[in-house]
Amino acid sequence: EPKLMTCGVQTGLIPKLQYYTDSDKLNITHHNFHTMIRKNPKLLLYSIRGNIHPKISYLGTILGMTIEEIQRLLVKYPQFLDYNLENKLIPLTA
Repeated sequence: EPKLMTCGVQTGLIPKLQYYTDSDKLNITHHNFHTMIRKNPKLLLYSIRGNIHPKISYLGTILGMTIEEIQRLLVKYPQFLDYNLENKLIPLTA
């Protein structure tokens, strides 16, 4: 993904790595995070606050998924985070 070349390490990449791998958040292993990025490098471009976190919250709060279920979903299908929450995900799960 060419746009990754414009990402700041301290302000962009490290916070995303921490969000996915921190034990108080998603707790995804570094190995699984690497797998996710290989499958969908655009994950490093998405805003945590504006894109990733609302989708993760929706899965846990509205759909009642556990952290382990969310981890498995994201590792197997990281493209899930490509979908628009309001226009695609909510209508699909309603």
